Amino acid sequence: MDIPADWARTDMAACEFDFEQWAPPGAARCGFGGGVAFYASATFDPGHRPGVRRTDSTDEPAWGGYAYAGGFAIYASDDDRGVVRRILHSAR
Repeated sequence: MDIPADWARTDMAACEFDFEQWAPPGAARCGFGGGVAFYASATFDPGHRPGVRRTDSTDEPAWGGYAYAGGFAIYASDDDRGVVRRILHSAR
């Protein structure tokens, strides 16, 4: 995975949902305000097709999207569309 070098794995142990997440410095610990998250693809229920799109919410980064890799759905979001594209294109 091509995750930006300054993003770090988030400790989700005390959060309502415990899944692997990597986020930029200063991101909320239990919320998803940008970064990349890994979900079991069997339980992932997206509202749109795979790929990158502009987000509709002002509470989220400008760009978001997902790709499937093996048994996972990888969701990435950031204000930089290129970062989201790089992450999703590197998903294997």
